[in-house]
Amino acid sequence: MILFNCEHATARMTDHLEGALPWPQRLAFRAHLVLCAGCRAFLKGLRAVPDLAREAFQEPEAPPTVGCATLDSVLAKIRSGAATAGPSFHPEAGQWARLESGEADLPTRVILELHLGACPACRAAHPGFAFLDPADTQGAESPLPAALLAQLRPVTSWVWMRRFLNGSRAAKVWEEGGTALWLTFVAPGSAFPSHHHCGAETSVLLAGWVREGLELAGPGDFIHREPGSEHAPEANGVEGCWVLSRIESGGIRFKGWRRLLA
Repeated sequence: MILFNCEHATARMTDHLEGALPWPQRLAFRAHLVLCAGCRAFLKGLRAVPDLAREAFQEPEAPPTVGCATLDSVLAKIRSGAATAGPSFHPEAGQWARLESGEADLPTRVILELHLGACPACRAAHPGFAFLDPADTQGAESPLPAALLAQLRPVTSWVWMRRFLNGSRAAKVWEEGGTALWLTFVAPGSAFPSHHHCGAETSVLLAGWVREGLELAGPGDFIHREPGSEHAPEANGVEGCWVLSRIESGGIRFKGWRRLLA
């Protein structure tokens, strides 16, 4: 077994940050960090260098905005409960065409129907489509409408993944032909671990608010990500965020040390 001292560890910190260490050295490096507070502090300082350098050489920028409002004003709306106009992110025309033609699989259909249930504007634009009422839930037992639960695996068979997810949890509630429907809870104030999408992901937010950079999404919002996308959504508020996602074959691949879990 390879053993590192402080000299070995500090000489390889740049390679570690770039993900270039071979796996035996990576394990030895992590074992040393567990035992050495000094090297952990050195690594923390090294991680901060790029951000400090950018701040030193960038011109001051105007405060960022989200649409016509600053991020602070949007967050204030969440805290005050004033954000009642409905979802901000909607399906594109192709999604509605799949639903109208009957080509949409079950995950696509229920995600669109959940969006319709939360979005008065889309219901008015597509009056012939069925929708799922987001308020028709089983109380605290599930964030999903009862009419949807009847189409999924029995709740008692759901297996929740919890370990190493920053307090979040996820369960596969339906699967067919490599396409799966996942129900995910992102813990309040936490980010779901950064990950890469091997296949496309289509999601609807069931409850709560989630932020990625300056992009803020809330109940009923429809979000689509192409294969190759990477993100780490963070839940805002005190109750966390529930998301229902259709994930195509290949699933997701965690980044950083969590890649060892895949």
